[in-house]
Amino acid sequence: MLVVGVLYKEDAFFDKAVSLLQKKFGPCYEGVSYPFSFTDYYEDEMGPDLKKKFIVFEMPVEISELASAKVFTNALEDSFRVNGRRPVNLDPGYLTPKELVLASVKKKPYKKDIGNGIYAHTVLEFEWDSVKTFFHTFPDFRTELVRDYFLGLLKTKLLKTSSAL
Repeated sequence: MLVVGVLYKEDAFFDKAVSLLQKKFGPCYEGVSYPFSFTDYYEDEMGPDLKKKFIVFEMPVEISELASAKVFTNALEDSFRVNGRRPVNLDPGYLTPKELVLASVKKKPYKKDIGNGIYAHTVLEFEWDSVKTFFHTFPDFRTELVRDYFLGLLKTKLLKTSSAL
């Protein structure tokens, strides 16, 4: 499943970004918005009091499409710039029963090169009802809220798959 983490301050930019993402990737589900107070990394560019929400697309996506999804979301971010600053940050990734992987433009030893200057960054691994994090897992992905959100998605997806059999 294609997942996009949306970091934003103003709901209008969130809504516009989601609308354009839906035109590209189809219908999606929205997760719960939560305050993004885990780092001040984005504050200079985006301001204080940021929020984050995950959106998950209904249509399955091939893992090989992650690099092109990141190129698309980077271009979308650029199209929103106001005075050179991004009012929205879009982080695509994919969710499988095994892992949550995000696309990144930052090269690190623990990231896999997937082409076009994009790297695959495994931030969570799943086994039954447990979630494994890593030293490089982002702080918000370590929270119970985010871990439980993705476990819930997996259970829902697995239940739908099982009921179709």
